[in-house]
Amino acid sequence: MAEPRLARQAAVRTRLAERHLEVLLVTHLPNIRWLTGFTGS
Repeated sequence: MAEPRLARQAAVRTRLAERHLEVLLVTHLPNIRWLTGFTGS
């Protein structure tokens, strides 16, 4: 099974493409962690 983070990233890319968007700006720290897994500095 694929890592959940990779599945979330794929879903975000799909939604961006459906809306013809090229960029997603994520600034809320919990959302950054949810999307990327980044937890530190």
